Amino acid sequence: MHLAFHQPAIVGLLLVGCVFSTANAANPAVQTGLAEPTVIEGDILVGERQFGDRITTRGVSRASEALWPDGIIHYQIDPELAAYSVAFIEDAIETWNTVTAISIVPLTVDAMDDVENYIYFKPGVGCASWVGMQGGRQDIWVAPNCSTGSMMHEIGHAIGLEHEHTRPDRDQYIQINWENVNPSKLQNFGTAPQHLRMLGEYDYESIMHYGAQFFSENGHATIVPLFADPSVIGQRNAPSEGDIKSIGRMYFGADDNGIVQIPTANISNSNGYQSQASVGKLYADQGASENAGAGSYSLLLLLLYWVLQLHRVKQNHARSGRH
Repeated sequence: MHLAFHQPAIVGLLLVGCVFSTANAANPAVQTGLAEPTVIEGDILVGERQFGDRITTRGVSRASEALWPDGIIHYQIDPELAAYSVAFIEDAIETWNTVTAISIVPLTVDAMDDVENYIYFKPGVGCASWVGMQGGRQDIWVAPNCSTGSMMHEIGHAIGLEHEHTRPDRDQYIQINWENVNPSKLQNFGTAPQHLRMLGEYDYESIMHYGAQFFSENGHATIVPLFADPSVIGQRNAPSEGDIKSIGRMYFGADDNGIVQIPTANISNSNGYQSQASVGKLYADQGASENAGAGSYSLLLLLLYWVLQLHRVKQNHARSGRH
């Protein structure tokens, strides 16, 4: 499903995803160590430091520069954000911590001197994020209309996920109806360079995929899936199994079945999951003889998680009073 810049023995950033906000104005705040950011593709922040690279490579960076060491991401939340926005952010963080071995943990005042790189959730004109670790503080914008689903999407960008519909082979899986795209948003539907490595099959269900009517000028579909129902794309309920596996490949060297052979001590996350119970419940360390059942087990857990997530969405709507 996903794409990555390829180096020998190194897997780079993924191209998966979707845009939740249509904001395209730059936030007046300047990130620490970075120039004032610009928004591209509707919700991706870029700055002077990386903008040139993104013009030519769609922002795909070398893994050594853009992956969070050991999959640990520290964060802070701006006290100016509304209580319901904070709740949505915390729900989104809980989701990623539950279904992957990525650990997204609060950055306390006492730890500030020891942690250089972290994400900062702050009020913004839209929902937007940098892709991958940038170095120093990097903001995630949180507008009043950003839901739990949009925060999951933006955190996915911060982890390293990009947009699925930009794969070089996307025309084999989706049709872009250019006549329906808002003329000012045409650049949001470009494709990534051909040299990028694709990780897995195209994923219609990715939480990072555009929806069927995103950036439509006339209310008609901008994207038509060739082998799936249009309602499948653009979901914001939970990361797909493909999203989870791709993060496993990128950070932990998992194979196509989501299996990684690493010591238990190396893959604990903030929720205390380890080894066979961690990495999105997709990995096991018992050995090849037990790997055959891991896929079915992971699918069952993922299905259970989706049921719980749908219940959470209903709670979020009730909490915010919005639909």
